Amino acid sequence: MPCSGSSSRPTRQGSFPVIVSPARHIAVLATACALSLGLSGCGGGSQQADSPESAASSSAPAPTDGPDSAASDTAAQPTDTQSSEGESATSCLDMAKELDRKDQIGQLLMVGTNTVEPEPSVAEAIKEYGIGSVLYLGPGPRSLSGTAKVGENLQGNTGAQPPLLFATDQEGGQVQRLEGEGFSDLPSAVTQGRLSEAELRSKWLTWGQELKDAGVLYDLAPDADVVPAGTESGNAAVGALKRHYGSDPETVSAKATAVVEGLRDAGVASSLKHYPGLGRAAVNTDFGSATDDVTTLDDTASFTGPMAAGASSVMISSTIYSKVDPGVHAVFSSKIITEGLRGKEGWQKVVISDDLGAAAAVKEVPVAERAVRFVQAGGDLVINADPSSVGEMAEGLAKKADEDQAFADDLPEHAARVLALKAEVGLVECKA
Repeated sequence: MPCSGSSSRPTRQGSFPVIVSPARHIAVLATACALSLGLSGCGGGSQQADSPESAASSSAPAPTDGPDSAASDTAAQPTDTQSSEGESATSCLDMAKELDRKDQIGQLLMVGTNTVEPEPSVAEAIKEYGIGSVLYLGPGPRSLSGTAKVGENLQGNTGAQPPLLFATDQEGGQVQRLEGEGFSDLPSAVTQGRLSEAELRSKWLTWGQELKDAGVLYDLAPDADVVPAGTESGNAAVGALKRHYGSDPETVSAKATAVVEGLRDAGVASSLKHYPGLGRAAVNTDFGSATDDVTTLDDTASFTGPMAAGASSVMISSTIYSKVDPGVHAVFSSKIITEGLRGKEGWQKVVISDDLGAAAAVKEVPVAERAVRFVQAGGDLVINADPSSVGEMAEGLAKKADEDQAFADDLPEHAARVLALKAEVGLVECKA
């Protein structure tokens, strides 16, 4: 549940100021739990109720009894207020520069895991490589309090590095990673889109609070892709899964903005996806390489509204956009990330990749090179859904930094953006 009513005070984990509640001190000293992600074709969640009535109905309450209930009370949670240091807080860039290179690189990596029994390699990667974020991929069902307990256990592996940020894909319909007691059954985006913006924002406040209660402070949602009317069945990653809020940029922008605002009201970070748009690609990039021969950087209006409204991050598609950068996956394209998103759109917050670990779209690129190419193109946070290879990515980034001083010099800036996202949800205390 939200941390209202709990007093807050600054403390330190290593040399990094973090904000903790009394419950966190009981459960895990100087740590904090959080979670959230969005892969391009992340189907595999169970089919949810898909009617306007289900979207407007009240959400399921979080459990208050049972063997797991105590876990939600002690889950590592940030407070909702800044410390008394206020304006004296250090800058996120200065905080990033205090990190050694291993931990700077670790902040740029998000490792995927299940929520029932995380793979041992996940905890090992957190310890050995300083991995800074964890993505819950399911499978469900797992109770809200049980999910919180998983996060507490993983958080204990961080040592003196900044706290872990936990993420998940909680969109609705077929894309809902976290299910079970305490989590509402979310209708699809198509159904959510029939609600007014005010109603949608209210619903996402409730759904976001459930995530926060579970220690998940980063939802890789909403989907800001526009799927042209009549083409839904041929758009495997979005339209066929009913992940889109509408068939025109204005509608999608308004609905995605409401989702961003609702999550923010709940204290949960958001991610718009999949820039510059996945609504015209026929192939799901989780299962194959996709090419879009139509979309240009002038077709991103559905993203600009929610970006201006305070979205926390933007996810880059792994599709190839022939009219922008022929033959180059968007996640590796400086024309799309640096020139388009950062230059044309003026985006200065976190840029996160679609999955670069298990996705078939990028399988021809060596694992270590995937992370390097994404960061070189202007990205900040690499998703790797395959925990067995995240160490290879970390080593690849370290090797590149050893060989390329300019690349090494840029690492603190990328890490600072991730730390600013963590500060947004109360995990660390720094100014962007």
